[in-house]
Amino acid sequence: MAAKDDTLSRILDGTLLALARRGVRKLSMSDVGIQAGISRGTLYRYFKSKEELLDAIAQHVEKGLLDELVQAVGRRPDLRVRVQVVVEAMVYFSKTHPEAIQVIAVEPGFGIDFIRQVFPEFVSVSEQLLSPALELTSTVRSGAMSSAELSELILRVAASTFFIPADDLDEIPRAIAALPCLQQARLAG
Repeated sequence: MAAKDDTLSRILDGTLLALARRGVRKLSMSDVGIQAGISRGTLYRYFKSKEELLDAIAQHVEKGLLDELVQAVGRRPDLRVRVQVVVEAMVYFSKTHPEAIQVIAVEPGFGIDFIRQVFPEFVSVSEQLLSPALELTSTVRSGAMSSAELSELILRVAASTFFIPADDLDEIPRAIAALPCLQQARLAG
């Protein structure tokens, strides 16, 4: 079983590298095999077509980022820093998976289609992770925005860094968390 998992990981990693270099239109199963260090025959045992492989890579990237968000909150559950932790996890994923971000640069149409496809799930997970902290903000308490609306806004702002690189990517989580609409309400004791 471990060998099969290792081969699948090599295929998915090889696919991301090949996509980042060549884009979707120029991607071939031969390119993936070369990047993954496997034969075309082995590749075709796992994936019958390029389309099937692209679906798998989309699921792989989506799962990786969602897992990173959940794990980051698990490591630092403090509601006072929840927004920063979630955005840091997104930044961390982009830094540790630069090939996934490079695919967006090489093939913007594919990247936009991917984000449109997975965005509802990202909104759902982000809302679950952020709502407990956002419920404490003046913005939500006043009724100006719901925690779901504010969560989606945070996700949209953070995701924009995938398309428009920031000068200082490490500063983005702190800057987003410092927005006045995200400040926790001061409750009278």
